[in-house]
Amino acid sequence: MGFLNFFFSRLTYLYSNFTNSEFFTLGIYYTIVGFLIKYMSWILSLLYICWIFFLIISILTIFFNPSLWCGLTYNIYGMDALHNCFLVQSKNTGCEISKDIIKLTKNDHCNDFNILKVQSLLFLVRSSPNESCSLKDKKLCDFFVDFIKNKQTTWESFPQCSGNTLELTEEYFLEQPDKKSNIYLFSLSIIFFWFITTLVLFTLFIVIKINTPVDSSFIMNEDRLNFFFKFTRLLDTWR
Repeated sequence: MGFLNFFFSRLTYLYSNFTNSEFFTLGIYYTIVGFLIKYMSWILSLLYICWIFFLIISILTIFFNPSLWCGLTYNIYGMDALHNCFLVQSKNTGCEISKDIIKLTKNDHCNDFNILKVQSLLFLVRSSPNESCSLKDKKLCDFFVDFIKNKQTTWESFPQCSGNTLELTEEYFLEQPDKKSNIYLFSLSIIFFWFITTLVLFTLFIVIKINTPVDSSFIMNEDRLNFFFKFTRLLDTWR
């Protein structure tokens, strides 16, 4: 963006030394030059502003809604509940599970522990490390549907699953309850890297814009600009 200040300064200076009639012989190139001078700075400014908003939203969500960024590290028990949730979302279960049984909307994320708990998916975890408890099993799937409809159903016929016999805390399903996942930490480092980089470039752009004269005979009448152009004036190369 800072480089554009020099580019448009030279371009508009050259353009202002000629009359419009002298450019007509250029044909389509006359239109291209006019477009670059009039609109390109505003378009790039809008993209830069959108990028800043994207970074701000990413920072807010990664701190206040870490489930969107896979903030938890589940152990084998938590992964059972997670995989079964994915099976329901992808409709890849051993039986048909209607939306009336398990209500997973597009905004619900299987990485969210509260979603797994509310939808009773934490019951679908293995009772021991060597067991398997998956909704791909048709019998287990049919039983789970009946269990959701009638909470009094017992899990004695499926000893490989923990069922509703134990009241387990969130820590039971996590690898390290006090630590974030590697994916979360990697995402956090990437976001902060681009945030700091953008901040440095933004500062450099402001310094260059203030200290670089724009050699042009064009006068910007801001009173006649619409909302779009006034908004992008924040980061365009014009004074």
